[in-house]
Amino acid sequence: MKKLGLIVYLVTISVVLNAQVYLGVNSKIALPTSSYQEVNNGFGMGFLIGYLSHDKFNFDLSMSNLWMNSLISNYKIGSLKANVKYNILQKSVKPYFGIGVGYFRKSFDGALNDNFYENGIGIIPSVGVLFDIKSVKGLVLNMEFRYTKVFTEHQINLLNLNIGLLYYFDDE
Repeated sequence: MKKLGLIVYLVTISVVLNAQVYLGVNSKIALPTSSYQEVNNGFGMGFLIGYLSHDKFNFDLSMSNLWMNSLISNYKIGSLKANVKYNILQKSVKPYFGIGVGYFRKSFDGALNDNFYENGIGIIPSVGVLFDIKSVKGLVLNMEFRYTKVFTEHQINLLNLNIGLLYYFDDE
């Protein structure tokens, strides 16, 4: 048992030492798919923290809010997500694909000023590109296209375009 614990400890230390921690902020535009008729479109902001392991895998935790344009008053979708992304190339331009899961909360105001909430779990496949910004060491432009499917009583299906900045600490 002690040998297994030592192996797990050494693997964990190896992964952490070969990882780069990063912070990010992004803006997003959301368009509903044809099966989601409650809203026209939306916009939002998000924040994330993550790490890059061995220059190939990005692991991040993020939270975001979307404000949707709708006939329904004060329509919002908040989320907490975990994502894994794989960088295909290791150049200054890095295309990637990824998958994520998240907890989503849809809220809006009712006719009698009641607040309605609906919670659900969702999946988020994505493709994107990271562009190194040469003028600032560690700064990266992230452009990402996502499909979001949330399993609630009234399912949420969105196409998102995310544009943001990531800053990698200890970038060599």
